[in-house]
Amino acid sequence: MLEWNNAKDESRYKKYGEVSRGYGEKGPPETMKKLMDEGLLKMKGWADSTGRIIYWFEFENMEAFGKMWADQEFQSKLLRYNPLVDNMRVSILRPSVPVPED
Repeated sequence: MLEWNNAKDESRYKKYGEVSRGYGEKGPPETMKKLMDEGLLKMKGWADSTGRIIYWFEFENMEAFGKMWADQEFQSKLLRYNPLVDNMRVSILRPSVPVPED
């Protein structure tokens, strides 16, 4: 899960928009596109009226996650977004572990 708050500062928000539009024109990184085409990655994004953005990446297996996480283009995009947004956070989640019975 990748989440952040859009910057309240107009200059950073404007730059965020420029970077985002450029990303949209080029599409996702090649590795991400390939994983999606192969059905190994599903991605959805949500926003609320407070400026909070959440992207959910669901990988079919850890190998697919490893390919995307190691992708230099993906990491480069994260680095470009980071100074333009507030409170960026990456959470790596897994299925919960069952509570043992006594």
